[in-house]
Amino acid sequence: LHSNASIGCSDSIIFDLDFDTNIQFKNLVVNALDSSATCGGGRNQAILEITNAGVVEVLGDFELYDGKLNSGEVQVQGNLKFTCPDGSPYSDVVCAGGGTSELKLTGSSSQSIQQDLGAIIPGANFYLSNSADLQLASDLNFNSANLFMQSGDMYLNDFNLSGVNDISEYSSNIIRNSSETVDYVSCLGGPVGLPCP
Repeated sequence: LHSNASIGCSDSIIFDLDFDTNIQFKNLVVNALDSSATCGGGRNQAILEITNAGVVEVLGDFELYDGKLNSGEVQVQGNLKFTCPDGSPYSDVVCAGGGTSELKLTGSSSQSIQQDLGAIIPGANFYLSNSADLQLASDLNFNSANLFMQSGDMYLNDFNLSGVNDISEYSSNIIRNSSETVDYVSCLGGPVGLPCP
């Protein structure tokens, strides 16, 4: 899918993804290319809007490179990246800009997640529902989102987890190697009574 649109310096929907049932992608990269010298060198106001009752299913990897992802649910079976154009932002407005779409990891083998400094993960809720595990490939800031650990352990791999509002553990654990930190507001051990991190 490709969309060209002229957008100003305020929030603008540049592409509507509207469908009646689930839609599948092998891999999905969202790159709004919304940087502009006329808007202070860049902005996160270019939006991909999911306007339906279906689910976006990514059978491979998902990357939010620039712009926002709003509404709906995105299920990912591969790896996730929330990046900035060159990996080190000169301003966080030219990075992944978050949004309101909820993310659910649904892989059957190990998945990894990477977040560049300044990039924002979308959604108020993030679901780990992987029959294997999730491996952190960088420090991870959830920007006040809730973390629902339905299945699969999260391995911190010497990286820190921060900005989590609520952690709900069901049959999953957060696994530390050494002195990684986990910053959250509240934690529910889940129905099996697992200890909070």
